[in-house]
Amino acid sequence: LHGCSAVTYKLSKDNTTCLIVETTATASVSYTNSNRQKLVATWPLGEAAAISGQCESETKGQASLNLTFADYWVHMSFASSGGKASLAGIELFVTVQNGSRFLSPNSTGGLLLTASPKLPLSADTEHFACASELRLPFGQPGGSALVLSATKIQAFGVRNGSLSAKFATCALDARSSVPSDSTTAPSNTTAAPSDTTTAPSDTTAAPSNTTAAPSDTTAAPSDTTAAPSDSTTASTDTAAPTNGTSTAAPPTSAVPTTASPEPPLLNVTVFNSARVPCLRLQLRASLSILYRLKSGGNATVKVALPADTKASGDCGNSSQTVQLSFMQGWRSDLIFVKKASGYALQHLAADYRLSPALFPNAAEPNANRSAFGNGTYFSVASGTAYYSCRSAETLRLDNFVTMETRDLRAQAFRTDNSSAEFAGSMEQCLDDTPIDNVVPIVVGAALAGLVIIVLIAYLIGRRRHSAGSGYQSV
Repeated sequence: LHGCSAVTYKLSKDNTTCLIVETTATASVSYTNSNRQKLVATWPLGEAAAISGQCESETKGQASLNLTFADYWVHMSFASSGGKASLAGIELFVTVQNGSRFLSPNSTGGLLLTASPKLPLSADTEHFACASELRLPFGQPGGSALVLSATKIQAFGVRNGSLSAKFATCALDARSSVPSDSTTAPSNTTAAPSDTTTAPSDTTAAPSNTTAAPSDTTAAPSDTTAAPSDSTTASTDTAAPTNGTSTAAPPTSAVPTTASPEPPLLNVTVFNSARVPCLRLQLRASLSILYRLKSGGNATVKVALPADTKASGDCGNSSQTVQLSFMQGWRSDLIFVKKASGYALQHLAADYRLSPALFPNAAEPNANRSAFGNGTYFSVASGTAYYSCRSAETLRLDNFVTMETRDLRAQAFRTDNSSAEFAGSMEQCLDDTPIDNVVPIVVGAALAGLVIIVLIAYLIGRRRHSAGSGYQSV
């Protein structure tokens, strides 16, 4: 690691750098080959990454960095509390397949590794510096891990597109006589006090939620209806859908608008190595993407997932993934995570390209972009039930991207070999839940009856009053 030069990843929004990670990083993933031998695949994180994420201005107290490479991606989430930053979580998603990286793996498919190191970094106004090796394990020490060295991180308080002059060193560096970065800092700069630093090691970074290696899988989309693949809708003056609170500035020029057809119904089945379906998914889906115009404004494009969408996936024990590939270089991933009881759609990812045909007048034509979403989009309480939502749903990712779904049905972690598309009981979304009209009808009928009774009593009382007055009309 120390022989390689550090790579700098900068996240920028509106041409302003808001997050900087400079490091020499290596990913290590343990796996079993076809001879049942335990091996570890190791590779360095390169420079050719599509960078996306969230700045602190979008989600107060939180920031994230997404690095998307050809067949894997890395996600880092940061948190700020009491003016001090920490590395809250890391995720690594890689496609396990036979090749130069994985030699005859026993199982193939997508593999998601997650950890929550909760690693203290520095004050928000400083950057974190650690020349020593930081090993952030996924699961047990010695197995899969993300290893960082010659690291500098600032997720909050970035000014003028560069790291702050003040920095806090990690405890491993502080033990040495001369911290590696002390010569580059101004003379009045000192390392942060010990309560703002940490001693990261195999035992201090607390990992969690490591997923098991997936089984051999195949997947095939089927029963789809025809629809044009390049149909889009471009509109101006649209607020950016985002997980944060900020919105993009309105555009300054008009963008032509075309009608978007109803997305076709996609049917996907993912099988395990025994050809038993572990995951079924049915939906109509489209991606709504806000992008910057050359004029400085914004426009939104809505792209429907076409009928010729290709599907693949994996049948892991802790997480199961569906990958939907369409057009040229576009991809959308849906990752289901197993819970103590039931399961949930927990992660979304989207890769797309700002092609001039789909994104007219884009400020960065043909640029590759990625978006990620983390959180519980929907959950199923029972492990044998399936989720259904005929109504329109909006699933938000970062980078001003949303996935809009309709006629959605999903069932993950299936173990039965039933021929039924979806087995077990159905759990509906709130918008599909039928409204019980019995109570309003009963209340309305009671009120109507009360009005009639009052009216009859009034007429009877008036008649008696007229009869007892002693006068008769002539």
